[in-house]
Amino acid sequence: MYPANFLDKSHQDQLSEKYRQYLVDWLAELHFKFKMWPETLFVTVGIIDKTLMNWPNFKKTDLQCLGITALHIAGKYEEIYPPELKTILKVIDNAVTREQVVNLEFRILQILNFDMVWPSILRFMERFAIIAGFNKEQQMIAQMWCDFILLDMALLKQRPSVLGAVAVYATNMITTKNRPCWNSRLRKCSHGIGEETIKPLAKQLFYFVKKLETSSLKTIFRKYELEAYLGVVKVISRIQMPTQAN
Repeated sequence: MYPANFLDKSHQDQLSEKYRQYLVDWLAELHFKFKMWPETLFVTVGIIDKTLMNWPNFKKTDLQCLGITALHIAGKYEEIYPPELKTILKVIDNAVTREQVVNLEFRILQILNFDMVWPSILRFMERFAIIAGFNKEQQMIAQMWCDFILLDMALLKQRPSVLGAVAVYATNMITTKNRPCWNSRLRKCSHGIGEETIKPLAKQLFYFVKKLETSSLKTIFRKYELEAYLGVVKVISRIQMPTQAN
C-alpha cells in the first residue's frame, strides 16, 4: 500500500506526480523496446515507488538514474535473458554512467533489504481474468488497463488485488452485453471484493485514460495500437466519458 504522504512536499520536496508519470511513461517505452515480460514493468515501477517511499527528498536530477537502475534490477529478477546494462545505457545515449547505476543499485538493494517480491496488479488481474473466462483480446484489454493504472497515483493507493479487479471489471464494461461485469464467483474468488467498490474505480480509470489522450504521455497508447498487442487501444473510443460525480 502507498502511504498517504507519497510524493507530498513533506516527504519529497523535489518530486511530484507529474515527474513520476513522465518517468514511468519513458520506462514503458524502454521496456517495450527491449521486449521484456509484462511483469517486469510492474516490478520496475514497484522498485521505484518503494525506493521513494523510503528515501525522503530524493533528488530530481537522479530520477532518470533511478528509473534505469530499477529497470536493470527488475530485468535480473524477472527476465530469462535480461538486456545487459551496457545495452540499456547505449539506447539512452549514456545519459547516466555504469558507475552511477551500480552505486544506486547497491543503495536500493540495501534500502529495500533485497525484498523484490510483492503482489502486483497484473498477477491479480490474470487470476481474475481466468475466472471470468476472458479470451485473448479481453485479456490484452485488461493488461492495457493495468499499464494505465501505473500512471495514476490516485488509483495506486488502492490494494493491488482491488486494482486487478478494476482492470477486469473495466474490460467487461467495454466488451460484454447483457451480462454482469462482476459476478458472485469473482466476488468469492477475490475474497469479497464487490462491485460497489470497483465500479466507481473503473469509472475513475476511464476518466483518467480519456484525459491522457490529450497529454504527451503516449507510450501506452502507441504500444496497444500494435498488432502484437491486438490493437486493443481502439476500445478506448467506446468509453462514454464519465463525470467524476458519477
